[in-house]
Parts: sequence; structure tokens; C-alpha cells
Amino acid sequence: MPNVLTRSLIQAGPVWSVLFFTIPSIGLSLALTLWLERDAPDLRDRLAISALIPLIVAPIVSAFGVKMIFQLEKIRAELNELAIRDPLTKLYNRQYFMERLRAAIEFSKRNRDPLALIMIDIDYFKLINDNYGHNCGDFILVEFSKLCLSIFRNYDVVSRYGGEEFFIILPGTSNTVACDIAERLRIAVEKREFEFGPENPLNITVSLGVTSVDEGGDLRSMIALADEALYISKNAGRNQSSYKILS
Repeated sequence: MPNVLTRSLIQAGPVWSVLFFTIPSIGLSLALTLWLERDAPDLRDRLAISALIPLIVAPIVSAFGVKMIFQLEKIRAELNELAIRDPLTKLYNRQYFMERLRAAIEFSKRNRDPLALIMIDIDYFKLINDNYGHNCGDFILVEFSKLCLSIFRNYDVVSRYGGEEFFIILPGTSNTVACDIAERLRIAVEKREFEFGPENPLNITVSLGVTSVDEGGDLRSMIALADEALYISKNAGRNQSSYKILS
């Protein structure tokens, strides 16, 4: 019940939330006065006073309470967001990716909707850390993540799986479209110059593995096939994308 009330107040906005507490306060005060002072000769004056006091006090108290509710809700939302984000890249983390992929597979099964998955690995990332330091490696991860977000759609789930590996869930996407998107990202990365300081422009490449299903599959098999497709790309010389279908 408190969660339902909180959500309702947040949706209503501050003004209606204050009125939500103020109006019942006035009504309660009038009702108590009528019951306790029903035989008083100056009942009308007492009713006016009983309405005036909550009319002044209730908005102040309720405004403070509503402000606290909004602040707590903001903090809760921020904490929830932190729990599902990778602290470095700000992409979705591995745990959230697994949850969303599981949900996407179930949706695909129910609605007979296509679903695609792309796995990405930054080529020779260890050499970047070894030759330029971990700060440069972190810089590459962050900038690559920004590039991904600029290419993929708002409803695609872009996540950091771990280290230099990334996964992208593409709901409602056929294998042909997924492969085209993977190639578009690969070319964009290849052409991009990552400027780690004015004297250190870096060029990197990525290898990609793509898989898709028409009516759902299962989580393990989709990840395994994307990984197999990625291995094909890396084994063939890197800086390319490969595709394996889940039948």
C-alpha cells in the first residue's frame, strides 16, 4: 500500500499531492468539531476556526512531507539505477543484461517475434593496457561505450559483460538487420580515432559475433552461439563480424 500511495503522489505532482493531504485534514477537523461541539451556541464560528487551522497548517506540513517523499523516491531511483549500471562505462551490467535477455527470450516466444544478440570484443585490448596503461584502457572502454550508444536504438540493451566484452540485445530484429548493424558498428570503430591526449591518437578494432532466433530460444544457447560466432571472427583475423543461427 505505501508503494502504491507513493507512486500515485509522484504521478500526481507536488500541488495535487499537497491537496491530497490538506482537503481530508479540513474535512476531518470539521467532522470532529461537529461531533464534539454540536450543542455549542457558536457552532458556526467554531466550524470556521476548525476549517481555518488545518487550511493553514496542513499545506505546510504536507508540503514538507511530500518534499521528503519526492526526495526519497529520487534517491531510490538513483540507487536502483546504480545497481544495474557498470560503474565505469555506465552501460548496463552483466546481471541486468542476463535479466533482460531472459525477459526478451520469453517475449519472443510468446509473440513469435525475432530476437538478435551481438557479442563484441575489443581486439588486442590487453596490449592497450600494457603499452599505454590502464587509464588509457578505461578511456577506450568509455569512448567505445559512447559510440555504441550513438549507433544502437533506445530500446536495444547495450551492456558490458566483463572486461572488454560487450553484449547488445536487439528485440524485434532479424538476422539480416542484426548483421548489418554489427557491420556498421565495426566500420565505425575502425574509422574512429580515439584521442587519449593530443599526442596519443589510437585506432582500435572490434570483433563481433551475431546470433538470432525467430521464436525464442534459451538464454544459454543464445550466449553460447554468440560466443561461437565471436570466436570465428577472432580466429579468422579479428576486425570482422560472424553469424551463427539458433535453430
